[in-house]
Amino acid sequence: GKADKINSQDLLSQVTEVLELDGLMKHKLNGLSKGEMQRVILAFSLLYGSQSIFMDEPLFAMENAQKHKTLKFIKEYCAVYGTNVYISMHELDLNKIYPENILLFNNEMNMGPSYSRNLGLKHVEAKYVNFLDSDDIISKDAFKAAYDFLETHQEVDIVSIPIYYFSVKRGPHSLNFKFEKDQIIN
Repeated sequence: GKADKINSQDLLSQVTEVLELDGLMKHKLNGLSKGEMQRVILAFSLLYGSQSIFMDEPLFAMENAQKHKTLKFIKEYCAVYGTNVYISMHELDLNKIYPENILLFNNEMNMGPSYSRNLGLKHVEAKYVNFLDSDDIISKDAFKAAYDFLETHQEVDIVSIPIYYFSVKRGPHSLNFKFEKDQIIN
């Protein structure tokens, strides 16, 4: 059955195998190629256990065989865990092969990520949503901290967190001064 395909007890080993992460575990993120980094971020997204996962071009730097293997695994993962995965990608051939877990939004012209994300939000049935781009990294406790904050501050609709560059450009974002203290803005 479905539970045989992905057993929660060995999810980490399955994600590690499917995304070919064994050789990457001891490397720093800034030492990874774009495709390797995408696989690590994708693994984190799946292992975190969110009800809904939004991904913007999470496969573009992967080899073709890796793309198919990954999408097949995501399809099984969604069936077993009841997770909704929303993937924005421009590879129509893949969208045709894996339609059960991919909602395709085809804008007649490039409307930018905000337009497509807002369109995707109309299809979300989760209490909380986070957008994480393929080149974003988030600390392992960031979602938990945001969740805890939102649960104790029901009047808040949006949580924003500090941003740090980790690739060619490094260090804190110039707007991080906003986070010198916790605050609720009305």
